[in-house]
Amino acid sequence: MNRQGAFWFLAGVGCGALVGMLYAPLPGTRARAMAAAKAKQSRRLFQGGGSPPQAGGAPEPAREAEPAADRIGERIHRGLEASRRPAPGRDRRE
Repeated sequence: MNRQGAFWFLAGVGCGALVGMLYAPLPGTRARAMAAAKAKQSRRLFQGGGSPPQAGGAPEPAREAEPAADRIGERIHRGLEASRRPAPGRDRRE
């Protein structure tokens, strides 16, 4: 990257940071505290120290996503099957 490109990149980063600060919904200290709390929560969950699954099995977002995942999986399966069949009016030996 040449000097002029680096200058405009840094100018863009600075403008983006300024606009982000102006439109931030929370003061900086509260936003940082929330981000830190979420990071700790995520770290505990990924390290196995999170809360146990709810009585119904998977957490709520996972249960809500299951039907969509099933539909997507079925569409992928049908697409793969269709790709293995010759197109109408065409022979595979061509």
